[in-house]
Amino acid sequence: MAAVLLLASPLDQAYLTLIWQTAARVREINNLSWDDVDWERRQVRFWTRKKRGGHRTPRLMQLADRAYDSLRYAWKNSNKNSPFAFTNPKTGTRYDYRDKFFHNLCRQAGVPEMRYHALRHHRASELAVGGVSLPQIRDFLGHENAVTTSLYLKSLGYGF
Repeated sequence: MAAVLLLASPLDQAYLTLIWQTAARVREINNLSWDDVDWERRQVRFWTRKKRGGHRTPRLMQLADRAYDSLRYAWKNSNKNSPFAFTNPKTGTRYDYRDKFFHNLCRQAGVPEMRYHALRHHRASELAVGGVSLPQIRDFLGHENAVTTSLYLKSLGYGF
């Protein structure tokens, strides 16, 4: 991840670091608005839709220092005409997916191409290695039940 971050612009570093540190889904980051950030409490509210056509559900997350600093950098360097934390400079609107951006950075860094979801997996692995409990990892990832988290971690080689 370090090699990829070194090639990214400072704002893109903030974007990728926030995805990695929060294990948020890329759509949660792309849809993140400044109204969903509580600077005083160091929290963000991510919105996700678990099922097609389903309603969006909120998930509050406490920001660790690295994630907070990345978001603070994004705020200082953001398009103040947009409600979104990360705005496409070409359109002035939120990003959609940015898959080519991430693939190109991986290629330039000489690492295997990966999807954003790999950052989520990586963060879950870090938590598991750090001794974080299954219920805590479940809550961190925003899974509705521990079975999903358990399957997720087993696919990464951790037996929960």
